[in-house]
Amino acid sequence: MNNSSFSVDITTRFFISLINALSNFETVNTTEFAGVKK
Repeated sequence: MNNSSFSVDITTRFFISLINALSNFETVNTTEFAGVKK
């Protein structure tokens, strides 16, 4: 049980990091695109 819980925690942290990285990338990408568009 403890091992399974540990795996879930790692997966959750990984997904949170991934989502954060994606939102940061999208924000930068949108900003750059807006800058180029203007």
